Amino acid sequence: MKKVLVPILLVFVLATGIGVPAYQKNVTGEKEYVATAIAYLEDQKRALYGTETVPIDIDSETGRFIRIYADNPNTIDRIIKYIMNATEVRRVKEIPELAYPLVFVGDKISGNNEKLYYSEGNKILEFSLNETDSLAFLLYLTGNGALYPEVKESFAEGVIRQIQNELNFGDKDILTFSNGYLESIDIKTQETAEVLFQCIRNCVQINDLTDVNLEPMALPIVVNGRGMGTFNMFFATYQETGQFICISFTPEDSERFQDHVMALTLEDYGLDISRAALTGGTEIAP
Repeated sequence: MKKVLVPILLVFVLATGIGVPAYQKNVTGEKEYVATAIAYLEDQKRALYGTETVPIDIDSETGRFIRIYADNPNTIDRIIKYIMNATEVRRVKEIPELAYPLVFVGDKISGNNEKLYYSEGNKILEFSLNETDSLAFLLYLTGNGALYPEVKESFAEGVIRQIQNELNFGDKDILTFSNGYLESIDIKTQETAEVLFQCIRNCVQINDLTDVNLEPMALPIVVNGRGMGTFNMFFATYQETGQFICISFTPEDSERFQDHVMALTLEDYGLDISRAALTGGTEIAP
């Protein structure tokens, strides 16, 4: 028995001795690859100041973006974050043909929302994004998540889950009026929440407003005391990605939402108000 065990143990020790250095070498290589790409991106970010904006190449038939050139620091900062969070980092022989939208930073970094490449001479480094970062990047690059079903579904359902977790449900919604106009509706019932959820699911547009300076606006749709939207749109910080997004409703859903609230004012408060009284103080352009 001992004669059998000794060779087995020797093989295990040798394999472990070889495997650990190989793993450490791989990890070291990945860190070097990431550091190389980030150093280049930081240089590109500094070089952007005073440069001209490169027009985005858009498919005139579908409205989808074909090529996007990173020409502002915010975009490069996002790319740095995604590279640092890459699920796989490796050296490859060539850059494959990629799906649109393509993104470029200077002459050394290219890719799309799923994979980014750093190329210098014969050295090509590949950085694979995880699913969450990939969808977040696609939304940011395209500016309209509703054009991409996977983005629309992911962000819409994710925001709905957040609202469901945040809502403190009660017997009825809380409506507040000022000078004959609706000031706010604090959603408390599952029925009204479902109306809002339907508006979000059917949205016509999702915009990433993380880097946008917004003017203060009236937000009559309230969730737990916080203004979150109007009858036309809903705002939320999407927790999975940290993005501040705006979800725009279809005109039909907007009217349906208003009709629902008008019915509530009559049923719960005995007030028969017009649509103008409902939206007179709340119609704010984005």
